[in-house]
Amino acid sequence: LVELARGPRAACALSGLFAPARDRAALAGEAARWLAGFGLATLGLRPVAAAPRPRLGPAAARPVVYVAAAALTDDRGRVLLARRPPGKAMAGLWEFPGGKAAPGERPRETLARELAEELGLALPAAAFAPWDLARHAYDDFHLLMPLMRCRIPAGAPRPREGQEIRWTPRTRLPGLAMPAANRPLAARLARTPPAGWP
Repeated sequence: LVELARGPRAACALSGLFAPARDRAALAGEAARWLAGFGLATLGLRPVAAAPRPRLGPAAARPVVYVAAAALTDDRGRVLLARRPPGKAMAGLWEFPGGKAAPGERPRETLARELAEELGLALPAAAFAPWDLARHAYDDFHLLMPLMRCRIPAGAPRPREGQEIRWTPRTRLPGLAMPAANRPLAARLARTPPAGWP
């Protein structure tokens, strides 16, 4: 399943995904296989031999939803955010662009597809660099969301699904209304930008 090889942040990311210990072992393997496309080394994780699948408890009854998100930046270091349109869950909240993974898709592939559909961006999967991982237990599902970095020209994105978009200085991210899974990522970006940030 998964061995947490190094780094307290990485350990929290996967070991905290499912509360009961017996459920973590059963579901961490599935998460690790998907995260291999994000870059397990980035998280300080490495795959190990599988153990017998334990019986799942009530906390595992909620499905795991795999989402990939992008920290799209311009040459000024601003971050592109999208506002969820009316009629969608969590309407009006700002979030990192991205979307749900299709069956068999890796995180980079999800982003290439979703950003083409939502923002008209023609970006290859290789353009996205792993950066961080969010996980959140909503009432009816568990969310697992890698955040990838990619720099694009400020004029490139064009909203195609009725959403509002805006470029935001990274230090202002924590002051925005965002879904719960996005908030820790926004806070970390504001506090400690990745190496090479403009």
